[in-house]
Parts: sequence; structure tokens; C-alpha cells
Amino acid sequence: MRATILKMVFAVGAAAGLLLALPATALAAGSGYAPAPVTSAPGVPGGFNSVVTTVTIQPSGGTVTATIDGTTITITVPAGAFSQPTQVVVTSGDVAQIGSAGVTGKSAVLAFGISFLVNGQPLTTTFPTPIGVKAAGNFASTDELVVYDTTTGAWTPVAGATVTNGTMSFTISSDPDFAVLASNAQPVPGATTPVTGKPFLLEGLIAALLVLVGGLAAWRFSRPAARA
Repeated sequence: MRATILKMVFAVGAAAGLLLALPATALAAGSGYAPAPVTSAPGVPGGFNSVVTTVTIQPSGGTVTATIDGTTITITVPAGAFSQPTQVVVTSGDVAQIGSAGVTGKSAVLAFGISFLVNGQPLTTTFPTPIGVKAAGNFASTDELVVYDTTTGAWTPVAGATVTNGTMSFTISSDPDFAVLASNAQPVPGATTPVTGKPFLLEGLIAALLVLVGGLAAWRFSRPAARA
């Protein structure tokens, strides 16, 4: 009897040791809720490896919200877009590394990526239903949304992107990396043009007044003195 009990104790101990020796990722592999670290394709300017938020969306749909540099990004997944629970991961990129993205006169002011994973593995197919994305900030109609094409290694404009009341809206059918480009010449309130940036109304009136006074004085002193 005693020998049987000792055998049972040793068996339980061995099983516990085996469980403790397993990696944590192996224990969580079947949950479907623990995405692997997100890494962009090699050579993507900006990195896009800093995870901002991760949300699991069910087949019934849902919404994911993330804030990057004061801009609120909202991703709306409609019902039926995915057939199983899917992790939506929002990452941020480095605008300094993106620079002008090849567009003369503009610079990146926002960089973010959207990834979709199932059981930690990225989806490689396009979505049957487009997913809506909105970036609520202070964007102008001249700002441009570009996406990185890993095939050509270049940034390309996103067709259909619109700006309304400072919010940029568009749809996606895959998981790309985005950047918003703004003009380098920002307008100054009350300025003549975005190029000069110098207010002129008050200064112009003062200059005109000085010219008028100077002209009157010159005319007055140029008149011949009255004879006695």
C-alpha cells in the first residue's frame, strides 16, 4: 500500500514538472485570444511594430478604437467580415523615418498599421466585406493618405479616402500600413498666404498713412513763401 502511494506521488510530481516546463505560448495556443507579436514586412519605413491596442472581434462584428498622437482611429468591422474570432491589432509607426514618402512638398504627420490575426497567425486573404476606418484629427482636404506597397516598395495614394470636418475616412480589405501626409507650408491665421505667413492689413494702413503725411509735408514746404 505504501509503495502504491509513493508511486502515485511520483507520477503527479512528474506531470506537474512537465506542465511547468512547457512554454507559456504552448499553454495559450488553443485559446485564440493571444496574438503573436506584430512585425511589419522587412524594410517597411516607419517600423509599425509598436502595438497600441489589441481587440478580439467576433463574427458578429464590432469596433476597435485606438489613439495615436492625438488622433483617434476607429475601425468598424461589419458582421460576417470574419468567420471566426479575429484579433485586430493597431500599431504606430515613426513619421520621421517615413519623411515625405516620396511626395514633394509634404511630410508624414501620422503613421499607423492595422493587422488581423487568427490564433496568432496573420490573415493572408482579402476580406469578403470591406472594413471601415476613420481617423479623427485635424486633417485638411489637402492632406493625403498613402499606403505602403510591399511589392513595389513604395507609398501609393489610397483611392476613395475623404476628409470631412477634420476626419479622414476610408475602407480596407487587407492589413496594410498607412501614413498621412500634410503640406510643409502650413497656413498662419491672418496671413496673406501660406508662403509668406506675414499679416499685412494693419501694417499696410500705417504705411499708407505715413506716405500721405509725408506727401502733404513735402507739398507744404515746397510752396514758395508768401511775399511781404
